[in-house]
Order: sequence, then structure tokens, then C-alpha cells
Amino acid sequence: MNIGKNIKLLRNRKNISQEKLAEHLNVSFQAVSKWENHFNLPDISLLPKIAEFFNVSIDALFSEDALTYNVQEGVDNTSLFPWEDDDIIRGVVCHGRRILHVSENLTGKFTFEFVGDAKSVRSECDLTINGSVSGDCSANGDVIISGDLSGKCQAGDDVAIGGDFSGFCDVGDDVTFGGEVNGEIASGSDKQK
Repeated sequence: MNIGKNIKLLRNRKNISQEKLAEHLNVSFQAVSKWENHFNLPDISLLPKIAEFFNVSIDALFSEDALTYNVQEGVDNTSLFPWEDDDIIRGVVCHGRRILHVSENLTGKFTFEFVGDAKSVRSECDLTINGSVSGDCSANGDVIISGDLSGKCQAGDDVAIGGDFSGFCDVGDDVTFGGEVNGEIASGSDKQK
């Protein structure tokens, strides 16, 4: 049975203790521990409450891996990701429906491209924004913004901003601006305008 493994995965992704889950379900933390260690199964009457708590279907609790079950584009899957439901646009590289390890160095292998204006954007790889960024952006690789940037930018490699820049830019290599510059720049290489 996968249910114990899935409860543990979902609980860890939600960053809650066995005690907190037990309290919500009105059972002992020992009961949760027994489920997760495959000594026992939850009572069938608890399944809807467990599924609702983790924002998954009952089928997902029994699936091969509840974290990859029934993930659909445009559907609220926030309980499946290890970060808070914030206002940051993130590029996620997946193998099928399984999220790849986020600390893997993806620079030079992928480019995360976003079309439109954004408040904040983070990427583990190169980042291209076809629009403006009004908040912070960061990438382990290059950052290319066709419009304006008015915030903080951190990049492991080059940064190219097509429009105006105001804020702070911390760059591993070269910096290129197409418009007005009103801010601070820390660069490992050249500073250009």
C-alpha cells in the first residue's frame, strides 16, 4: 500500500508534524506514525478528511506517488510544491509530472521564458522576460529582460535589460542596459550602457 508513504510525503511537503496532522484528524500522533511506517492503515472514514487536508483526491492517496498524481496546468496544485503560495512566477522543470531536484544546476541547459509583465521571477536556469519586471528577479544563469526593471536583479552570469533600470543589480559577469540607469550595480566583469 502506498498510502502511508504518500501521507508522509504530503505531510513533509506541507512542512507539518505528525502531531499537527493527528490533531486535525482527531487521532493520536502514534496512529499517524503507524500509517507512515506501514504498521497500520487509516480508517476508511478518515480518507475524505485526509484527502481534503492535503488538497488531493482519495485516489491520489493510494497512487504510486501522491505528489505527481493528477497535476494539471492551470489547476491549484500549491500543496504539491515546497514553497508558499506567493506572487512569484517560477519555472519548474519536470520529468513527466515529477518535479526534478531544484538544486540541480540547470544553467546552460534550459531557458525559462515568460511573456508579459511580472512582479517577481525566480529561475534555476537562464531567464528571459519579454516584458517588464516591477519587483525582483533572480536566475542561476543569464537574465534577459526586454522591458524595464525596477527592483533587485541577481544573476549568475550576464544581465541584459532592454529598457530602463532602477534598483540593484548583482551580476556574475557582464551587464548591458538599453535605457536609463538609476541604481547600483555589482558586477564580476564589465559594466556597460
